Amino acid sequence: MMKKDMPFQIKSGDTACSTWYLPDGAIARFGKGNVMDMVLSPDGTRLAIGSYLGLWWYDVPNRSLLTLWEAGKTITTVAFSACGEWVATGGWGVPIKIWDVKRGNCLAELTRDKSGSATDIVFSSDRKRLVVGGTSSHSNPEKRLYCSVEIWQLPENLQDDTATALPEREAIYVWRPL
Repeated sequence: MMKKDMPFQIKSGDTACSTWYLPDGAIARFGKGNVMDMVLSPDGTRLAIGSYLGLWWYDVPNRSLLTLWEAGKTITTVAFSACGEWVATGGWGVPIKIWDVKRGNCLAELTRDKSGSATDIVFSSDRKRLVVGGTSSHSNPEKRLYCSVEIWQLPENLQDDTATALPEREAIYVWRPL
């Protein structure tokens, strides 16, 4: 589990974002990548946008860019918990991550089939479950495409720095011939 401090401290009109998290040898970034998914926080103050370049955060009332999380990773789906304290992200062949919105800490990484893509994420209203939809053709002997729905039971102490219980997973697979 990765813990990192990434607060929202970018000022409105700051153009330095063109050099955030650049790969070695690059001197600037033009554009913010294709938008894959976006979600408004429950209180309407933040907009999280999943793109080919990572997870962009915007301050809605001030219409300003705040920061970039998961730079260099394609984020295909994003979801806020009902209270807005957590955000979950998913992508192609990467773990589902649950983040503490205020601290920017990754609270949990939920491992999925490495070749699969997460196409949808939904928190239950009580934050006890996370449902992830996706597709893959990798880990089955028939090599047929399947759609999966994974239901993760989230531990009550997920937000604690001392959390040791990992989420439990139940998967439902729907097979489809190629």
